[in-house]
Amino acid sequence: MKFPFTRSLLCAPRLLLALSPLSMPLMAADPAAVLPDESVAYLEMDSVAINALKDHPVTKTLPLGELEKLMYKLSKTSPEEQAESEKRIAEETGVSYDELQKKAGRFGLSIHDINIPANPTPETVGAEVSLAYEFDGDEALLEKLFKALVKETMLQLEKQGTELDEIKEFISKAKEVFEETTVEHGGAKIHVFKLKDTDETGEVPGFVREWAYAIHEKMILVASGQEQVEEMVDRIKSGGSGSLASSAFYKKDHDKAGKALGLASLNLEVILGLVQKYLLPLADSSEVDAEKVWKALGADKLQSAAMAVGSGEDFLDVSALLTYSEKPGLFTLPSIPGSGTAPAFLPKGLVTAGYQQIDILKTIENIEKIAGEVDTRAGAAIQMGLEMVKGQVGVDLKKELLAQLGPDLWTASAPGGDGAPKGPTGLSEMALLGLAGGKNVAGIRVKDSKAFGLALDSIFNKVARKDAIFESREYQGFTINVVKESPEEFKVAYVLTEDWLILSLGGGELLEQILGRLGKSGDDGFFAQKSITRHLDSLRSGQASTSVTDLGSALSGAFKSLEVVLGDGGGDAPEIPFGELSKLLNVPLLSIEKSWIDETHAEYRARITPKGE
Repeated sequence: MKFPFTRSLLCAPRLLLALSPLSMPLMAADPAAVLPDESVAYLEMDSVAINALKDHPVTKTLPLGELEKLMYKLSKTSPEEQAESEKRIAEETGVSYDELQKKAGRFGLSIHDINIPANPTPETVGAEVSLAYEFDGDEALLEKLFKALVKETMLQLEKQGTELDEIKEFISKAKEVFEETTVEHGGAKIHVFKLKDTDETGEVPGFVREWAYAIHEKMILVASGQEQVEEMVDRIKSGGSGSLASSAFYKKDHDKAGKALGLASLNLEVILGLVQKYLLPLADSSEVDAEKVWKALGADKLQSAAMAVGSGEDFLDVSALLTYSEKPGLFTLPSIPGSGTAPAFLPKGLVTAGYQQIDILKTIENIEKIAGEVDTRAGAAIQMGLEMVKGQVGVDLKKELLAQLGPDLWTASAPGGDGAPKGPTGLSEMALLGLAGGKNVAGIRVKDSKAFGLALDSIFNKVARKDAIFESREYQGFTINVVKESPEEFKVAYVLTEDWLILSLGGGELLEQILGRLGKSGDDGFFAQKSITRHLDSLRSGQASTSVTDLGSALSGAFKSLEVVLGDGGGDAPEIPFGELSKLLNVPLLSIEKSWIDETHAEYRARITPKGE
């Protein structure tokens, strides 16, 4: 079975993309100044800047021409067919294709005014939707454009052998069950579509029974009701009074995100408040106090979640933000004494590397505390488990192991070879396949290496003799302990040095390379590269963690793994050439990432930039 509808989207005219919020030139008022202020979720795009990204250094590293050819291949179409499609649309609308692309502007979408009655049912629960979309044209042009796009999509479906009878029947029925009226408001002509009351439409939820749109002041205004469109018309006249742009919720997101090309946000105070009110009581039982768990984790403290994209001269910033009234219990679990120091001994040529600090013992104690607040039995169970382990192996896990670890922690991954598994045979192999494609090594600081080693050996010898579990070999004065009989690509090993407990999964040469550099200083390490230090220094300090990823190498490895697992499709799977994608997307880009947790918000920011020198 193929996927003709999906394929039709892939081969749809580029005007569908040109009219999307990702490629619009700026023209009229900010859509956020038109949308309502009581937003539960919103999406906006600053399309002028996004459209200009085609000339951005990051975009220029992408093989756009080759990717376009691949898109044509996937959609089973051609540039010639695309040109014919563009010509037909221009003929239908009477406007050249290039001019049509320039008529669309910025975009804003809001979901607002959630309505949940005392005894909610699917028919009575609802929300309103409002959309503001810049468009430099009149109703006649918009109608021609819409008809042209529908006609073109149907033509593409027909070319792919899709049966159109059911689609045509659905469109015909939709026309029959809606009645259209036109009203005037504030100089705007509003088209209102209401669902007729019939036996077939009786159970349709109220919030989708009426839709309306208007073209006013070079903006397309669409909403789930005449009243919402009228309010947007009024906001255009008032200059944004009572709009999303003037709300504290919106301003807080933009304050945290900075200048953004695009931003999407959820109002968690409203959404989670509804979950707490309506869904948590359903989860209560004699064994679980759902609301107690909810509050212990701090879900009632969350305010908003947002994702944003911004840009600089030679970089793009992608950020995820979470704001709260006070730090949620879940975020108090990791004990982070500092931001850590970039390890100088990690070599160049890695796919990814990172560092941070964490107090392992304190973090475990925080988990115990939260568990006890949720249920006293949980805290007691953890204590009992620790005592049982101490009785069986003679080692106090907290004092002799956990207390010896940290706070410095680092990770490193290098590209794998061409010897990736050819067709995994079980779930465990499939679960580890992503890791098997590379060499992965991690280290955590050890305070008293000798005491820690004795405790670790005591545990191994209680389970079985250590030499029955590990085979050991020496490398430049270090003892590498490798788990016996593990597959080469999943080879597990550990090394205990004077300062570090180092764990390796398929690490092989990378592990040896790191061991050979331990204790050495200099500017020839991974984090000392100028293309990395310049951006790390420009991002604010005080972070919870720092990492850097070679995006091209990571994407290439990911698609190689997908090729092993999924092949080139087959059966019901889309025919996606993962091998070809792995080559095309092996581009010279770095992702420089930091995360922060403070008393008012948590933030993750990835700065994507060309590798350079």
